[in-house]
Amino acid sequence: MENIKTFLSHIADGFYSEKQIPYFPGLYHGKIGVAVFLCHYSRWSQQEKYNDFAFDLIEEAQRQMKGKSPVNYPYGLSGMGTGIAYMVQNKYFNANPDEILEDFDNILSKHMSTFIDLSSFKQTIGIGRYFSSRIKDSGKQDKIKEIIEKVVLLIELQLTRTPYCFPYALDLLYDLRGISEKAYKVFEENMKLFDSHYIKDDPWGWFNFFYKTQVLFSEKLVEVNRNIIANSLFEAQAERIRRDIVTGKEVETSMVQRAIDQAQVKGDAGLLTGLSGLGLSLICLSDKSHLTWLGLI
Repeated sequence: MENIKTFLSHIADGFYSEKQIPYFPGLYHGKIGVAVFLCHYSRWSQQEKYNDFAFDLIEEAQRQMKGKSPVNYPYGLSGMGTGIAYMVQNKYFNANPDEILEDFDNILSKHMSTFIDLSSFKQTIGIGRYFSSRIKDSGKQDKIKEIIEKVVLLIELQLTRTPYCFPYALDLLYDLRGISEKAYKVFEENMKLFDSHYIKDDPWGWFNFFYKTQVLFSEKLVEVNRNIIANSLFEAQAERIRRDIVTGKEVETSMVQRAIDQAQVKGDAGLLTGLSGLGLSLICLSDKSHLTWLGLI
């Protein structure tokens, strides 16, 4: 696409000028998500100023959350911590992960040691995603493994209580299967529950999960993709573009402009359907090595 540089420059400079920086600090709809985009854009464009600005956003987001303890993944500490861990692990910043994420570790591990309410299933998944990322480069692996085992136990209890198949739960269990034997067992048991009528409840979640596991479930990826297209399940243009880039389909300039307009009308700077996610997808259109960001959503 000839205009990719222009579109990306427009998105990046909108953030850099601070005109489109969201108030919220979180990963999906806030400053940490924008920082992820700016780190990728800085490396792709070889312009260090965007990486420096991303670090400023991280520090500001951490100040906003000081003394607060929402742990949910889209807006709270588990998503923020996962985003920061991702940026450190991918060498966007030189930092000791155990130091920069110490507060996140303490708050989220304390939450798991005192909190066993199954009604907050997604909070447990978010914490699991955070520690699944942290165990890769932490010096506290034994402690993290203990937390992960509790996360897996709560997932098992919830899925036993509610015989339903959730893509975000399966995705986490798939990531943890090499760490926890129970995770592998629960994953296999709950994969059997998948049915195509679940796709409409979380179309991107199912597409992303089966794209990630396509070596094992290639036929299911085809089924999910066909179902999404036939029933127009993606409401946001940014989601359609993301799927097309992942599957190698051509993306037209008019589609990108509609996605930008749609996000700006909604004031959406986020990773899921907003400008950050759209920008990351466009970078991947040029360089597939940046597709690692999909692991955050």
